Amino acid sequence: MGDGISLNNFADYLIEASGVFFGDQVIALVKKEDYWKGVLLTVKDAKAFCKIKRDKGHFTVTAQELEAGSSIADFNFFIVNPNTGRGLYQYYHQSSHLNDFCLFLKRRYDALKKQKILEEIGDQILDDKGRKIIQKQFKNSLRYAIIERPATLDQKIDELARIKNIELEFVSVEFGNDPLAPVTKFANRRSERVVFSKNNADLVKVAVKKLLAANPYKRLRIEGVDPEGNDKAFNAMLDYDVFAEYEYNDLIKTVTLDSTNLVASLQQCPVILNILAVADTTARLMLTGKAK
Repeated sequence: MGDGISLNNFADYLIEASGVFFGDQVIALVKKEDYWKGVLLTVKDAKAFCKIKRDKGHFTVTAQELEAGSSIADFNFFIVNPNTGRGLYQYYHQSSHLNDFCLFLKRRYDALKKQKILEEIGDQILDDKGRKIIQKQFKNSLRYAIIERPATLDQKIDELARIKNIELEFVSVEFGNDPLAPVTKFANRRSERVVFSKNNADLVKVAVKKLLAANPYKRLRIEGVDPEGNDKAFNAMLDYDVFAEYEYNDLIKTVTLDSTNLVASLQQCPVILNILAVADTTARLMLTGKAK
C-alpha cells in the first residue's frame, strides 16, 4: 500500500463503493470472519448472442436477444486474507484477468488518495509548498504482485516490453568478495533489489530468465511495463499458481447476487464457499504463511 492509506482503509472504501458502477465494472466486498469476500462484475456490450442447435447430423443457428434492461456479465469472485494481504481470485477464459482486476483496484486506490488529499486540504488556502506537504502524506500508489510458478513467470517476462527492477531473496548467502561479508556470515537469508535502465530491454529479459533457470532464490519479484505502458508485477514464490479447477457450466449455475443484500449474497455464494475450502487446504500456506 502507499503512504497514508492502510489495507483496512482501502477495504472500507471499497465496501462503501460496493454496487456502484465504474464504467462497465462494479465491485462488491464484505469484511466477515477470517477472509474478506468479494466479486468483480464486468458488463459486456452485447445485447444478443447466437445459439446453435444440432439434431441428427443437421444444425440451425438463431439469434437470441436479451430482455430489455439485461446485459451479459462476467464474474470474478475473490477472497483476501486481511493479515497478509494475499488472496485467491477465480478466473475463466475471457473474464477479467487478475492483472486487469489489480489495475481496477489501483484506479480506485488513486481515486481514494485524491479524495483523502482534498479532505486534508479542506478550506485551507495553501501555497505549492503546503500542498506538497499534504500530498507527501499520501505518496506512492497501490502496490501489488501476482504470484506465479517460475515456468509461467518465464512466459510473462516475454510479454513485457521491459523489466524495471527485480527483488530477490536468496536461499544462500555466500557471495565471495562481498563488502557485507562481516554481517552476512551471521545471516540465514539475504534480499537484493536490482534496478534496470530503459536500455538493453531484451538483454535484461534474457538475463532474468537465466536467473530463473538457475533458481538460486527463495522468493523473486519482477516489476515491468507491458507494450501498452501499463505497470505489471509478478512474484515467484515456491510453486503457487492454480489451486483448483471447476467446470464453467457447473460453476455458472451457482451464481446469484442481489444488490439489495450483497453481504448475504456473497456469504452464501457457492463460488465463494468453494474458494474458502481451497483457502483452508491447498492454498493455506500461501495465504497465511502457516501450515495447518
